[in-house]
Amino acid sequence: MGTVLDVGSRGPQGGRTPWGDIQYDEAAADALVKASTAAAEKLRGQGAGRRSAVEQGTDDFSGAYATRFEESARIEAEDRPKLASVLDDLGDQVNEVTAAAKRERERQADLAAWQVRQDERDRSAAGSPLGVFGVSGGTGFDFKPSETPIAPPSISASFSARGRTRTGDGTSGGKSSADPDHLRSFGSAYRGLDRGADEKLTTLRSAWHGFTGSCGWARIESATFLTGFDRLLEENGEDAAWAERIADAFERAGGHGSLSNATLDISAATELPAAFEQMLDPDLSPAEVAALWAKLGYSKADEDDLKALPIPVLNRLGNLEGVDYWARDTANRVVLKARIAAAEEEVAALRNTIAYDNGTAWGEGRDGPRRTRGHPDVTDRREGRQGRQGRRTLPHLPDGGPPAVGRSVDRRSRHR
Repeated sequence: MGTVLDVGSRGPQGGRTPWGDIQYDEAAADALVKASTAAAEKLRGQGAGRRSAVEQGTDDFSGAYATRFEESARIEAEDRPKLASVLDDLGDQVNEVTAAAKRERERQADLAAWQVRQDERDRSAAGSPLGVFGVSGGTGFDFKPSETPIAPPSISASFSARGRTRTGDGTSGGKSSADPDHLRSFGSAYRGLDRGADEKLTTLRSAWHGFTGSCGWARIESATFLTGFDRLLEENGEDAAWAERIADAFERAGGHGSLSNATLDISAATELPAAFEQMLDPDLSPAEVAALWAKLGYSKADEDDLKALPIPVLNRLGNLEGVDYWARDTANRVVLKARIAAAEEEVAALRNTIAYDNGTAWGEGRDGPRRTRGHPDVTDRREGRQGRQGRRTLPHLPDGGPPAVGRSVDRRSRHR
């Protein structure tokens, strides 16, 4: 820890009158300079990696959502160097405060030393024959150092990361296309770069707290750089998650191709649009649901767009009375496929983690996907099979489990 100087002078009765003291730990200040410099270098050094990730993400990406993606990338590319500059300035300012603290300590030390000499001269004058005339026995000049304290330079390190728009923003009439693999590569690269930056942020935060806790002499006017740093990484993380949600949507729709921006507004968002949320209100009647569903404008030709909706939304649509039956059937098939995939992943995990138990647990896990695929209510029962002309079965998927009911529906129903 650095030295905290405490010097003083003797008052008229010989008591100590403090000149003042400095709470300033030079080691903590140096640690902050190193941390801010390292963080700035890390942020600045990530430019090439982030450009490469964005270029990969924009490959085969077009439409309103590609425009939003590029806008977000530009904001990041502008905000990150700004933060790096703020951190560089922070290091320079702390060095200036450290230099001022050294000068102030030297001033106090010089003043204390002068006072010791002056006290000696006063004692010598009192014992000198000439003392009655106010003349001391010493010779030469010894000027008194300044009694005016040196004021610390102020520290100001402000940064605010900008928010980013991630929706089609009213372009629901258009379409966007993307390559899900390229978007996933972008997300993976961005997350890796964010982890590296977050490590520097953690060190910087610790150094700042150490500085403010042990350098009370420093004067801090503004310090929003940590909050801004946090926000920058949060925005980057949401960009990665947003790109991955778009990739999920395209994969559910079959991979490459295009999807309506209205569908992506639902699939890529963290919250459902108000119109869609209203339709999922459990208190609505089938007729009310049907009216709201019609307003969304989905038709059988939009089957791929419907498949692209998030799994939780499809799960609710598949069992929602009032929605066209073709849409409910499509939704349930996508949900079923996702559940089978999740079950198979669980089996793979069990195979590697379950302790030896004669194969019982693994066997039960292995049979889960088989039971789901072979469930009598999941088999494809389109018209003409088993003599059921003019009728079809709609799989009903309860939450959290395989289909339990196969609903036979007359094809002449108005909800197709």
